[in-house]
Amino acid sequence: MATVIELCRRCGFDIPADADGCPECGPDRDPVPSLAALQVAGIALRTRSVRRLPTTPPRADPQPGPVPPAVGARTVFAYTWVLVGVALVAAALAWVARLDRYVTTVPAGTIEWFDDITVTAVLGSVIGLALGLVAMVVWCIRRVGTAITRLQHARLLAALEADFGSAPLEG
Repeated sequence: MATVIELCRRCGFDIPADADGCPECGPDRDPVPSLAALQVAGIALRTRSVRRLPTTPPRADPQPGPVPPAVGARTVFAYTWVLVGVALVAAALAWVARLDRYVTTVPAGTIEWFDDITVTAVLGSVIGLALGLVAMVVWCIRRVGTAITRLQHARLLAALEADFGSAPLEG
């Protein structure tokens, strides 16, 4: 069995296993540990910093909020323009593939494939345009409703102040 090394709590000196107390301090001294003993125990180790380091609060993770109707409408319109671009490119490729003067041969079904892409992209862009317009109309109706409500609220407050004077309203 290995010998256990015991350190003095006051000075950090090695205490032999057969001794009753620290040979340096003696058994009758106050057992308050010294700075050297604390450093030997790994408690009072020095740091490189002379000044206290500032504490910074942890940064909160941003939580995504709900998508406003105007942002949704802009997003739908952006996707609509992408689909319009795809439709125009597919229509142009189908037109070029149908030309009699077109020298390169295309595999069978390529022209029909371009036509299908064009029809699908145009249908998607029309649907996207319709959704964007509906979202924009809903947003406009909400804005007008909010403005009317605020105007009515301001008129009601003005009427109440006229009736009761400039005393603050309770309630």
